[in-house]
Amino acid sequence: MGQGQDQTEALLKLVSLGNEAAAARLLNLHRRRLKKMIALRIDEGLAARQDPSDVVHETILAASHKLADYAQKPDIPFYAWLRCQAWNRLVELHRQNLHDPQKADFRQGQLTSKCLSEMVKCFGPPSSVRSTPSGGNASGQKEPSGSQAAKDEEPTPSRRKIRIGMELALSKLEANARELLLLYYVEQLTVPEIACVLEIEAAQVKLRHVKAIRKLRTLLDQEDKNLSGKPL
Repeated sequence: MGQGQDQTEALLKLVSLGNEAAAARLLNLHRRRLKKMIALRIDEGLAARQDPSDVVHETILAASHKLADYAQKPDIPFYAWLRCQAWNRLVELHRQNLHDPQKADFRQGQLTSKCLSEMVKCFGPPSSVRSTPSGGNASGQKEPSGSQAAKDEEPTPSRRKIRIGMELALSKLEANARELLLLYYVEQLTVPEIACVLEIEAAQVKLRHVKAIRKLRTLLDQEDKNLSGKPL
C-alpha cells in the first residue's frame, strides 16, 4: 500500500467521524490527479472554453456534499468514486456545449490528442511498457527533465510515424480494450480502481489487459509495415 493510499484511508476515517478539515484535505489530496484526468479526456474544442481547473473545482464542490455519506460506507476505492463525479460532469459538459453529435456523445474509449500523445510515450521503446498490472506506477522510472521532454516531443519523421501508427492501431481496438489501456497507462489507475470504473472484477482487468496488449502489439506491427516507405 502506497503512502498516498495510507493517507487517503486515514483521512477517510476522520471524515467518517465528522472532521470537516479532514474532508477538505482528502479532496485536495487528489486534486492534481483529477485535473490530469480531466485535461486528458476533455474535448480540445471544449477545453478552449472550459478550463479543466474549473471542472475540478465543480467536481470537488459537488463531491464535498456527498463525501460524508461515502465515508460511512466506502465500498469502492476513493479515487474511483471521486473520478466518477468528474466523469459525470464531463459527460454533462460535452452534451451541453458540443453541437457535433459524435463529440457530444461522450463515452469510454474516446481518444483525445493528449491521450494519444501519452500512449505514444508509453509504447515507444518496448521497455517502457508495463507487462502486467501492478496497481501503481512503474517503479524505478524518473520523470524526464523539461529540456528532455521537449526534445522527446520534437516532430521527427520517426515520431510522426509512431504517432500515426498508434492512432490507427488504437482506432481498430474495441472501445472497451482501448479504454482499459487508457485507464492503465495514461491515467495510471490501480487495478481495483480500473475494476470499479469498468464495473468488472479485478481478475478480469488483468486478463483483458493481457489480451488488449497482445492485440495492440499486433495492430502496431501491421501499421508499421503499412507505413514503411510512405512519406510522413
